[in-house]
Formats: sequence, C-alpha cells, structure tokens
Amino acid sequence: MPDCLRWRFGIAIGIGILTSHLCSCSLAWGHFLPARRRVEVGRKTLDKDATSGVASVAAANTERCGEWQQELFRIWGSVVALWTGLDCVLDPGVRPEDPAALLKIALPTAFLVAPGAAVAACARLKPKPIGLEEGMDSAAVVFVGDSLTQGTVSANVVEVLADRCKRRQQHLGDFVNAGLNFRALEDVVTDPPAELMKTAAKIRCSHGLVLQLGSNESSAFTVGQTGQTTNNKDLIRYLSVPELLRPTEEEWLQNYAKLMHQAATQLGCNGGKVFLVSPPPLGEALSSPEFRLGAEMARRIELVATELGCSYVPLYEACVAYLAAGQKDPTTASRYSLMDFLPGLCVLPWRLYAARQSLSQIQEEQGLDLTVDLVHFGHCYAKLAADVLEQKLGLAESKP
Repeated sequence: MPDCLRWRFGIAIGIGILTSHLCSCSLAWGHFLPARRRVEVGRKTLDKDATSGVASVAAANTERCGEWQQELFRIWGSVVALWTGLDCVLDPGVRPEDPAALLKIALPTAFLVAPGAAVAACARLKPKPIGLEEGMDSAAVVFVGDSLTQGTVSANVVEVLADRCKRRQQHLGDFVNAGLNFRALEDVVTDPPAELMKTAAKIRCSHGLVLQLGSNESSAFTVGQTGQTTNNKDLIRYLSVPELLRPTEEEWLQNYAKLMHQAATQLGCNGGKVFLVSPPPLGEALSSPEFRLGAEMARRIELVATELGCSYVPLYEACVAYLAAGQKDPTTASRYSLMDFLPGLCVLPWRLYAARQSLSQIQEEQGLDLTVDLVHFGHCYAKLAADVLEQKLGLAESKP
C-alpha cells in the first residue's frame, strides 16, 4: 500500500477510535438525569395507568434512556468515522492531517445521520418483557411483529399484557417479544423459513403464537410488466409511490395475502396455535384511502386465518370503532401522509429518550387521539390492543 494511503487509513482509524471513546464518555450524563415518576400532561398529572397495567403514559426510565444513548452514539460515531475515513482515502483533495478539513466532513455528516441513527438505535433496544432468545423452552405467548410489537417507539402492548397477568397473580409463563422496528413480511417469509420463524415455532406456547405484520410489511412484492416480482417492502412505501408506478391494489393485496399465508404456515409448523392480527390503520382519518386499504388488508387476513384454521384478531376493526366513537368532526381528523410522518418519526426518539417526554404527552401536543406520529401509537392504543388480544388469547379466563 502506498505511504499516502497508509497515512490516510491511519488517520481514519484514529478518528474512529477517538469518536468511540468520546461517545462512551458522553454516555455518563444519561445516568445522572433525574428519574421522572410522573409526567405532566396538560393540566393533569398521569400516574401509572391502572386500567392498562403498564406505565405506558410514563416517560422512559433512566436505564432505558442510557441504553438508547449508548446505541445511538455507537451507530452515530461509527457512521461519521467511516464516512470521514473513506473521504480521506478516496478524495485526494482532503488533507487528513488538517483537523479543520476533517471537521468540514465530520460535522455535516453527523448532522445528516443524526435522525436515522436515533431511529436505528430504537431498533437495537432490548425487547421487553423478554426477547426471543430468552424464551427458548416454553412461554405463554410469542409475539412476532414490527415496531408496533417491539414497543420502543410505540406503546408496548406485550408488556401491557404481561403486567395485567402479573397483577392478577397469573403465572402463565413468559410473554416473548419478537418484534423489530422496520421488519418486513418478506424478511420472515423465506424458503427455507427464516431463523426467526423456526425459532418461534419451536417454543411451546400455552396460549399461542401471535403474528402482526402489515403496517410496515404489507405490500411485499410488486408485480412488474414482465411478470417477475421485485421488492416493494411496505404499505408506507406503496402509498408514497406515484399511482401510475404502483401495481394495482388487487395485485398488491393478493401478494400480501400470499405472504401472510406462508408466514402463518411456517409459524404453526410445529402444531402451535397461530393468531393473525389485522394491523391498525395509518393516520386517523376514517374516510381516507389508507383506511380503505386497511379494511381490505384486514379482510384478506381473516380469509387466510379461516383457510388455515388460525384465529383472527380484529385489531384494525377495534381501532376504527374507537376513532369513530371519539371523533366529533371526522373531517378534521389527521390523515396519514409521508411528509407528515417522516419528520415526526425522526423527532420521536429524541423526545422519548433525550427529552424524556411520555407518549401521552407527545400525543396530546400533536392533537392526536390514538397515534403519536400517524403510524406509531400511544397508551390508549396499548389498552385497546391488550383488551382485544386478552380476549382472543383467553388470558383473562386462565387460572392463576
């Protein structure tokens, strides 16, 4: 390797090491922030929600905030150091021995990647109550899903159910959270089955295996003019593509139902009882095209459940009923749009884990009834979803 390249690689590695050390040191501040046991929302102070069984209205605790900060700085520092190092190596005009030149690269990069790093850090937080690797032998229920299941940028429904059973002194086993932000249905439906599905299917569940994928994962494949399939991962992306470039809704829904059929078959391959959950809607405008598509998705999931002998969980329908009962003027309800959602998503982790706002506080400030950013949900949804799942899973009737 030429001496100039060795020098630039050395500088890049040095930047990476220095960034890592600085990030590690800066984590300490998160552990000294005062714990907030109650959160002011409007003129009311919300304590632990006794009806939902979890402090879903409370801000993230110090430990959770510290975990998020650690993941954030790890991702943030790695990306900035890598980009700066590559620029030093590939751009002859950059002088790596000049700190000012490095800062001209590193600072704009840090600013640009901060929103993505914050959201990505949420996906790396430890699942609660427990993750898939911790519930290998037996469990009460295993939940496979996306960010609405993982519960790091949305209310944690799995934790709500576990807390309810704990309060009733029911010793049913573990509630396993196998949710992951950004997960696509095509990620779990492969041939042979993905490791996630094989692992989940092996767990002996006393009450069943719950599959909820659709808010981010429903479009699955786009059928092109050649008849071949190309990746088109999610409903959000489907709606963001110009209408002329989309597949027809019927093609899209058929492919979604096909993949849901495969996923349910793989999850129940060892004889476990599978529950298919209709994903909640995007936005809060009942008359919007997003709600119409959501209703069609729910209908297809119900057909798949009937065909396979699975249980159907009508979560979409419950959300629609809740919104319909609470909206005085449906015409003023917030409709989903990509341009409204993305800024809210980028800011959401900072509000939750840096500013330590609660989901209830964010929801009220946004003027929303069920969601916090038109896609992710607050504590009212957690209670609603827990009610529906509790009934379908038969948790309330189970003996302590």
